[in-house]
Amino acid sequence: MPRLPGDALATPRFRLRTFGTLRLVGSAGDVVVDDSGHQRRRLAFLAVLAASGDDGRTRDQLLGLFWPEVSEARARHSLGQLLYAIRTSLDKDAFIGVNPIRLNADLVDSDVGGFARALARSELEAAVDLYNGKFLDGFYLSAAPEFERWMDAERSRIERTYTDALERLAKNAEDAHDAATAARWRQKLIQTDPLSSRHAIGLIRALVDSGDHAAALRYAERYEAILGQELGTSVGHAVAELVAEVRAREETASVVTRAGALAQHARRAASSLPAPDGAPDDAGPSDAARVEPRPTHRRRMLRPSTIARYGVAAFALVALVAVLSRFRPRVAHAHPPAIATSTIGVLPLANLSADARDASLVDGLTEELIGTIARI
Repeated sequence: MPRLPGDALATPRFRLRTFGTLRLVGSAGDVVVDDSGHQRRRLAFLAVLAASGDDGRTRDQLLGLFWPEVSEARARHSLGQLLYAIRTSLDKDAFIGVNPIRLNADLVDSDVGGFARALARSELEAAVDLYNGKFLDGFYLSAAPEFERWMDAERSRIERTYTDALERLAKNAEDAHDAATAARWRQKLIQTDPLSSRHAIGLIRALVDSGDHAAALRYAERYEAILGQELGTSVGHAVAELVAEVRAREETASVVTRAGALAQHARRAASSLPAPDGAPDDAGPSDAARVEPRPTHRRRMLRPSTIARYGVAAFALVALVAVLSRFRPRVAHAHPPAIATSTIGVLPLANLSADARDASLVDGLTEELIGTIARI
């Protein structure tokens, strides 16, 4: 039974791919019209109508785009021939209307048409999924300067729309406190403009919020390398400050982790110590009867309170080293290194344990602190 005008097909027989390499494919994915030879003008004509949507294009607009430098009579004749050739190769119902002319989306679907419809319905994810490359990327049409200008303007407009959709998706994810999803959308933004400092800052912050500080620092290094290769410049002040902040957070988290492990180790060691000297023995008959001579060179056992003090001292040492490390230059070319004009003096640590035997440990901590600062 023949299809009546206006009847919608369940699945369009053809699909026009305009994002990336321009081509017309069948429902099975086979290429029906590619961008070689005389078929280029047919593809360009279909792309114009697909991008125009339901508004279509008037005949005068089409004449100006494709035949601006020939007489009107000749241009109209060329337009009639082009319409006839496309109808013959595809279907007689490939177009709707006479003036303006619209592409029959029931027969020939397009990614750019689906992109526009998804945005109109606020289906942002569906829209960005359709964008697989720049509009008519690498395509050209000889002897059609007006078409070339239209193509460049349309490509820029669609890319801006795509970027805006990604920005809105990232913002929605951030408002929902979904940092991982926000980072995914911002990585797509980076692909649209790898040199944009605004996109770079957005991605670094999203990665930090998701807890992946290492990935944020790796991307910052790649971004700096790209700027150096492409523009011969270093990262801006805003990016440099953000990277320094990320490094400080990473170091702080590392210090807290190490301190926690140290405290846990101290607690385990304290719980495994024997009872302090002089503790009463409930199992024996009398203290006097069970007194045994102590070895002269008995190994000294640390008291739990002493271990706790050692843990606090070690934590203070690690924390001080981490704070001092934050002042080291982190991003190349971001800030010139300042010339050192001062020195740091370390006063000896005091032994507050009232136990003279702890003096050697205190001296050792002092020497270790001096050596660590000297290495920095």
